[in-house]
Amino acid sequence: MGLEFRGGYYSKRVRLGKRTIKDGEAAAIWNMNGVHKQIIGPRRVYMFFSNIRFLDHFIADANEYLVVRHRDGRLEHITGPAQLYKNPVYHVSVEVKKAIKLRSPTETIVVYTQNEGFDSKEEIKEGDSYNIDMKLISGPALFVPAVGEWVHNFSWSGNKKEGDELVISRDQNQFQILRTNQQLWKVSVPVKTKDNFTGTVDLSFFMHISSVETLLAGSPDPIAEMYASLEADMSSFGLQLMGSDLHDVIGPKISDLRNFDQLLKTATDMGFLVSNVMFRGFKASKQLQRQYDQEAELHASLETEKVKADQQQSMVDRELDNQKRRADQEHQIQSTQLTHQLEMQQRQHEADLNRQSQKNNEMLELLTGLKRLDVDLTKFLCSDRGQKIMRGNAESESEDSNFSEKPSTASKPKRITKGLSPIF
Repeated sequence: MGLEFRGGYYSKRVRLGKRTIKDGEAAAIWNMNGVHKQIIGPRRVYMFFSNIRFLDHFIADANEYLVVRHRDGRLEHITGPAQLYKNPVYHVSVEVKKAIKLRSPTETIVVYTQNEGFDSKEEIKEGDSYNIDMKLISGPALFVPAVGEWVHNFSWSGNKKEGDELVISRDQNQFQILRTNQQLWKVSVPVKTKDNFTGTVDLSFFMHISSVETLLAGSPDPIAEMYASLEADMSSFGLQLMGSDLHDVIGPKISDLRNFDQLLKTATDMGFLVSNVMFRGFKASKQLQRQYDQEAELHASLETEKVKADQQQSMVDRELDNQKRRADQEHQIQSTQLTHQLEMQQRQHEADLNRQSQKNNEMLELLTGLKRLDVDLTKFLCSDRGQKIMRGNAESESEDSNFSEKPSTASKPKRITKGLSPIF
């Protein structure tokens, strides 16, 4: 018996023996006459020339349901929590499926219901309603479809990453729940200027579903329709620009919904409302990128030359400042030297005047002394000795005027006065 729960993989033919069907197991047994019976454990069964096959056990929790297809053609949906043993005598298939959980009022599903009495063999004529009703179910709810009901499957184009770009790919998004709140649609769309430069613009559109009925009545792939309209808008927009404008101008200009007339109209026809657009970036083509690189190199070269010129001008200005400062310093030094020289000359001149005044006073004292001795000054001055004394005084004056440094001889007349009396 063992502890393992046996399922449909376990099938045996028993000539004579017994089998224990544990609690939690079930088995189908066919006797030698082919008569079937289903045993649900716990139970011990004795068999004679019989076939036994254990049954697979299917369990659905509160968020699931069982889809049971019977041998008689019936289809049954059993809402969980539930369990069922799949018996090949009664069942063709048993599946466990998830119930659709709608968490908020902004989540909606489209449910189709086949009316009772619909005969699939009847001829469907143009204009008939096909005996199918449609209803919208919004959250919060947990939806389990009844037999004859099915949920609409949406298959829309979506973004597919190729390198650094987002490329629109068919049937990329497959889902059942429509979200009517605001959504962000990121898209990369090509643009071509009037001078035949190309690039790729990355945009984000803020939009929401305004009418589910309009959405269902429109295209089965509204994203593909809106992308085609967006390409047309970008084609018209690109014809207003030059290649040199794309990198710097496209961002501010394209962030305006008025540039997307066809997109807005198509979105409205598809049941969408576009509220805003945001520019996310621009990628230039190789040709345009080369042009940008050349312009950048030229700009960098001009900036480098400007910096060099500014440095050279700054060096010249500093040199001129240094020269002016040196000239000012030299002028100041020369001025100081000249002032000092003038002061020295003034002092020398004053000293000379003082010495001359002293000599004159000494000569005056000499002559005065001679006068007191009753010496005839006229004869004295006319004599050789007097003229010699006067010449000595004159020579002393000349030497003083030439800044002579010879010692003064002012004391000589006093020595002469002592020897004058014998002369006269």
